[in-house]
Amino acid sequence: MISLYEFIKRAKFGDKESLEYLILKFKPIIGSISRRLNMEYAKTDMIIFFIELVKNMNIDNIKNLSDGALVKYIEKSLRRKYINLNKRGLIVEVELDDVFKSSTDEYTEIEFKMFLNEIKNKRIINEKQSYVLFAKYFNLNTDQEIAYELEISRQAVNKMHRLAIKNIREYLYSSKGVC
Repeated sequence: MISLYEFIKRAKFGDKESLEYLILKFKPIIGSISRRLNMEYAKTDMIIFFIELVKNMNIDNIKNLSDGALVKYIEKSLRRKYINLNKRGLIVEVELDDVFKSSTDEYTEIEFKMFLNEIKNKRIINEKQSYVLFAKYFNLNTDQEIAYELEISRQAVNKMHRLAIKNIREYLYSSKGVC
């Protein structure tokens, strides 16, 4: 019987069957965490993280570990990713979501566009980030819809969104900002 270490080693060096075996082996924990995240495409994000985790594992450090220890290590890494995604999701949702989704009249749209233009002119965010924020918070588009319009991946949209929120937060909390 092949050990978990051997499957990880093979997957790390490009063996697709070994990687598929590992994904199937950890599918229950990935599924459980994904359901608790309650986010669009959470399962995809967790599988991508899992693949990156396997590819980036230092084989020399895990060579002498038992299968049980490897399972515990991978499970703990997946749970840490869950905590990270969960925290990030809660912080971002409160920021612009509550402010601009509460009322959707023409004045709110004008105010939101003025806000985006101001921070864009001050080079806090770029044009694409501004588009992503407007599409996401005012038009209520999903990341997948925005990705299709911009002809980029959903992950790239998510990254642009997170970076824009981070830059706005830093600006608002700095001496230059309003807060």
